[in-house]
Amino acid sequence: IAIAVDMVSAAYGNSFDVAILMAGDADYLLPVHKVQELGKSVEIVAQSRNVSSDIAKEFPDYLRLEAIRPEIILRR
Repeated sequence: IAIAVDMVSAAYGNSFDVAILMAGDADYLLPVHKVQELGKSVEIVAQSRNVSSDIAKEFPDYLRLEAIRPEIILRR
């Protein structure tokens, strides 16, 4: 819930132009819609196997994490 609250709060505070949400849970749709109502863009990044059908329907061009995984460098 903290992610949703922070995203909406930051949108009200005009702290960003584009939110990048790395989650595929449909529970985020309400705050995503609120952020969009405030004139902000939202990009979704999620794994195909974990994205809800509602997110996939509303954001058919969401960025599939597995597509960019080879480009991500993890440092330990």
